Amino acid sequence: MKTIKKTIWLIPFVLIACLNLMNGVFAQDLPISIEVQVDSAQVTVGDPVHYALWVRRRGDIRIQEPEMQEHFGELELRDWRQLPDRTLEDGSVESGFQYDLVAWKPGEYEIEPASIRFVTANGDTGSVWSDGVLVTVESVRIGDATPQGAEDILDIKGPLAIQGRVPWMLILIVLLILAAVGIGVWLYLRRKRSPVAQEAIKAPPKPFDALAELDRIAAMGLLRQGRYKKYYILISEALRRAIEQGYGIEALERTTYELCADIRNGGIAESIVRVIEDFLSECDLVKFAKYIPELETMENAVERAREIVRGPVKRDA
Repeated sequence: MKTIKKTIWLIPFVLIACLNLMNGVFAQDLPISIEVQVDSAQVTVGDPVHYALWVRRRGDIRIQEPEMQEHFGELELRDWRQLPDRTLEDGSVESGFQYDLVAWKPGEYEIEPASIRFVTANGDTGSVWSDGVLVTVESVRIGDATPQGAEDILDIKGPLAIQGRVPWMLILIVLLILAAVGIGVWLYLRRKRSPVAQEAIKAPPKPFDALAELDRIAAMGLLRQGRYKKYYILISEALRRAIEQGYGIEALERTTYELCADIRNGGIAESIVRVIEDFLSECDLVKFAKYIPELETMENAVERAREIVRGPVKRDA
């Protein structure tokens, strides 16, 4: 009887150990995983929310593009893009999907779990689900000030009284100095400009030669030196200057999302905007996310930029 009781007492521990072992085996055999990223879970009304899905899988696994329109609820989907695939050190492939969202009223918004369907090399199909995400939208950010801190704010002081009178001699000196400066400026403006200065003023600024700049970047040998980030920064700047010159749109100080939105508003065809956006997004990944593309992709980056300059933005570039 004592032996039976001891055996019954051990059964739960044996079951738990078996379940843990099975979960470990299933986790190792799972051919695909999905991860969700949000740049900020707390924003103000009108601020963009960048939501991304990262799918890591074996090289022989094919995935279907997720249908996300119904998963964002009352969050407005402004734009989305599929990021370039990249091969990791362990041989697996990582795919990314980025969505630009915005909310126009305060509250809490839930982004429902996303489903990715996949097909293995032998034809088996399946699905993998992401986690849900909660985004809080505020009307005005709450600062760190407290009522106690507000008590430390002092009232505005009254005007400072100047003791005594200003000496008349000082006033006279100041007036003479101002008069001398005024006469000097008047004489300078009346002076006839030299022919060299007039020629310099009449000469129009030299237009930016984007193709020559791309040739110079290709000849710098940055890829051989392993300076991938510098390589993509120079290519991105050359293409943005060509866009500024070709479309008359400020490009150097704007994000890729803002720049492409301006190009769309200018009535440019969506197919052209998509080509520019995909290339600049690749440059952004290298510059800001430490992403290193395949060597062949990097070697072809200058030629792809040339094709964009010759085609979509060739007006004045």
